[in-house]
Amino acid sequence: MKAATVEKFGGVQDIVVREDVPRPRLKPGSKQLLVRVMACSLSPSDYRTLSGDCRFAKNPVRFPYIPGGDICGEVLEKGDGLSDTEVQVGDNVISTWTMFGQGGLAEFALVDSALSIRKPDSLSALEAAAFANTCPYAYLAVKGAQLKEGDRVLILGGSGGMGTLLIQLAKNFGASFVACTTTDTALGMSLGADRVINYRQTNWWEEKEFIENPFDVVFDAAEGLTAWHNIKSSKVLKPASKGGRFIAIVLNEWHIEIRSFGQLVSFLFRPLWRSFASKFNKKQPRYHVHLDSPDKTSMEESLALVLEGKLKIVVDKRSPHPFTTEGVREAFQLHMDRSGHGKIVVSLQ
Repeated sequence: MKAATVEKFGGVQDIVVREDVPRPRLKPGSKQLLVRVMACSLSPSDYRTLSGDCRFAKNPVRFPYIPGGDICGEVLEKGDGLSDTEVQVGDNVISTWTMFGQGGLAEFALVDSALSIRKPDSLSALEAAAFANTCPYAYLAVKGAQLKEGDRVLILGGSGGMGTLLIQLAKNFGASFVACTTTDTALGMSLGADRVINYRQTNWWEEKEFIENPFDVVFDAAEGLTAWHNIKSSKVLKPASKGGRFIAIVLNEWHIEIRSFGQLVSFLFRPLWRSFASKFNKKQPRYHVHLDSPDKTSMEESLALVLEGKLKIVVDKRSPHPFTTEGVREAFQLHMDRSGHGKIVVSLQ
């Protein structure tokens, strides 16, 4: 079959689309689905696995491996371990992953039935692949923040796959005012943002408007520890005593290195310690770590918002990328450069 393959840790130049890759097969007792892939969207996990910088936590079982885990595809076979499931052979499904998303950039892939839902006819294959992981993940972040009617919200990183959803979800959950940081003002405003800050021109933590009327919640989908330091040194987010909370989606830095057990411990300990310590300092905002993983329930609940017209899936204007070596490399490079506005998707049709 045709598939994108990676022979070793490295960069986009190490991705090669080949025609001679063995087709995956269901094993006896499997609870997976064999699907013909129509589209695959990229997530940060994909290039972090590719680089090898997170090899202690995200290490392929073997090389060569096939990247990509967020897909839309047609079910060809069901594992015989599935006694009863709402997904049937011939259905088009949206499938995602929890810890390790691999195998999606191929003509055929095995997916977890527990993380697969039917694709509605109203969604294109590209939109469905773009929805797969990011939409339920953003939904869980906003739900976990316990937004109240009238809350003021700031979203750092408003034009990425995550940020474009956070803007809309904050409004859906009752926010009265939503600001975001992005260089794409038109996109932010079109999604419902009341104020867009061009982070290349303005320091959001120094804005007089925000200091005089601080936010109730800040979602950080772009900056990491720098954002938390700026929050603590400014007055743009209410203290914990007045309900102020900081939702860390980027835990430390955008670039992650986990090459050893010590780095893994450090990666997890630092944000968890910040969360714990913030419980005892009511003069500063409460720090929350967002680590929830999508499941079928969050996929179905967030999909309901899409079908009700309350949530738009934003696909980067340069997508879909063709399923060629050059096309897949280009998609990965855009993602690694963090220049996508919306989700970056490869079409396999």
